Amino acid sequence: MELLLRKSKPLSHRRQQMKSPFAYELYDWPTCRRPPTFPTAQPLPPIGRQKPQGPFRDTAEVLRQRYKPLEPTLRVAASINSPLEKAREEMKREGWGNRIHDNKFLPFSSYHKNEKYDPSIHRSGKYGQETYGIKHFREVQPKKWVADKVP
Repeated sequence: MELLLRKSKPLSHRRQQMKSPFAYELYDWPTCRRPPTFPTAQPLPPIGRQKPQGPFRDTAEVLRQRYKPLEPTLRVAASINSPLEKAREEMKREGWGNRIHDNKFLPFSSYHKNEKYDPSIHRSGKYGQETYGIKHFREVQPKKWVADKVP
C-alpha cells in the first residue's frame, strides 16, 4: 500500500468545460430551485408627468385610499379570549369542582319498594286499562268469520 502511495502523482486541476447557454437555462428546470431571470435589454423610460387622458382619480387620493389604516370590524378587533369567554370558562371550572350529588346511590331492590306504580298513559284507555298487547294480540271479530271456528 505504501508503495502505491509513493508512486501516485498529485491530481492536476480540471479544465473547465464550456457550458452551452441552452444547457445552463435548463439546469434548474426540473427542481425549480432558482427563480427564473428575465433578461432586460434596456431599462424602461421614465413615466411622463402629464395627466393621463380619461376619467382617472387624482393620484394623491388613490394613494391615500391605498395606504389608509385598517378599520377592523368589532368581531376581528375583539380578542379571542374576551372577558365574557374567560368568565364562562371560570364558571365551568368552578361548577365541575363544586358539584354535589344530593341523592345518594341506593341499591335497586330496596330503593324503589315504597314507590307506587303509575300506569302508563299509552297502556290505559278511557274506561280502564286496554288488554290489547297484554292479554291478546289480535282483535277477535266472530261476526266476520266464514265458518264457525272456535279459537
